[in-house]
Amino acid sequence: MRKIKGLRWYMIGLVTIGTMLGYLTHNAMAVAAPTLEGTLHITTQQYSYIVAAYSACYTVMQPVAGYILDVLGTKIGYAMFAIL
Repeated sequence: MRKIKGLRWYMIGLVTIGTMLGYLTHNAMAVAAPTLEGTLHITTQQYSYIVAAYSACYTVMQPVAGYILDVLGTKIGYAMFAIL
């Protein structure tokens, strides 16, 4: 098997980009709140349910993703998550 030069830094970069996208997604929801409330004709309380559901899914999937990475290995697991 041929070694790829700089693969470790490439993987660190991918993990960093994935983490940043996760935080940007969460922050984008806060910025889009007024527009979504107006477009969907929902109240602030109803919007809070959307945010709570997103946060709950994020919380539940963290250990699931960790388990999948433990089973499949880091390289295959991150590749699978990147493709999905």
